[in-house]
Amino acid sequence: MEEVLDRPSLNPFQFDPTRLAQDSQRLSRRDAMSVQLQILNQPLGEPIASRIPDPFDATSRHASAVVPRGLRAEIPEELKDHVQAEEYQDLKEQVDGAFQALALAAKRLRPLRLCLYTIQSLILVSIVAIALLDLFFDEDLELAVYVAEAVVVAGGTFGVLLGMALLHRRLASASQTCEQRLQEVLNEKSAQLRLLTLKLNSRPQAWSVPKFGMTVQPDMQEFLALTKARVEDLGTSVGTESTQTDDALERDDAKEGDTKEGDAKDGDAKDGDAEEGDAEEGAEESHESKKRTVVGV
Repeated sequence: MEEVLDRPSLNPFQFDPTRLAQDSQRLSRRDAMSVQLQILNQPLGEPIASRIPDPFDATSRHASAVVPRGLRAEIPEELKDHVQAEEYQDLKEQVDGAFQALALAAKRLRPLRLCLYTIQSLILVSIVAIALLDLFFDEDLELAVYVAEAVVVAGGTFGVLLGMALLHRRLASASQTCEQRLQEVLNEKSAQLRLLTLKLNSRPQAWSVPKFGMTVQPDMQEFLALTKARVEDLGTSVGTESTQTDDALERDDAKEGDTKEGDAKDGDAKDGDAEEGDAEEGAEESHESKKRTVVGV
C-alpha cells in the first residue's frame, strides 16, 4: 500500500509549480523575440508628412496676384519639433531671395500694365465718340465712321493682346527663373537639414507663385539608437523574469528538500519510538514469564 501511495500521480490537472514556471519563462521569451522582430522589421526611413496649408504670409504689403508673398515671419507649429528657429529664418531669407526674380519682373512690367490700361480706356472713348458722331452727323459720314470705328477697335485690341502676350512671356520667364532658384535653395536646405525634405508641389505659372511642401523624416541614427535601447530593455526585462523564475524554482526545490528531510526525521523518530515500545513490551513479557515460572516452582 505504501508503494502505491509513493508513486507519482498521473493526473494531468494536478498543479505542478515547476512546469508552470518553465511554461511562463518560455512564453515570455517567445513574446520578447516577437517584439524584437516587429521593431527590427519597421521601415527605417518612413517619412512623417508635415505639410503646411499656407506657408506664405497673407499680411505682406507686397502680396498680390503677381508679386509673390514671403514666408511667415514665425516658424509654423508643424516644424517647431524638427527645425530650429535660426534654421527657419535662414530658409525664409533664401526663399524670399528666390522670389526676387518674380518681384523684379512684376515691378518692371508696371509701365506696360499702365500702357495697356490707357489703350483700353482710349478704345472705350473712341467707341463712345464714334457712336455720338453717328447720331449727330449726316448719312454721308456713316461709312467713314464705321471704318474709323473698326480701325480703332482692331488696332486697340491688337495692341492690348500684344501687350498681354509680352506681359505673360516676361512673367513666365521670371517664373521659370524663380522655380530654378527655388529648387536650388530647397535642395541645398534639404542637404543641410537631415530631418527636413523640401519639394515643389506644383510648377509655377505666369500668374501663380510656386509653392512647395515640407516632409519631415526621422534621423536614422536616432531611430537605430532608440530601437537598440528598446531591444536592450526587452532583453533586460526577460533576463530579470528568467532570474526571478530561477530563484522561485530554487526556493521551491529548497522547500521540497526541507519537507522531505522533515518527513524523514519524523519517520525515524516514529521508528525509534516503535522500537522502544517493542523493547518495553518484550521486557514486560519476559518479566511476567519469569513470575509464572517462579510461581509454578
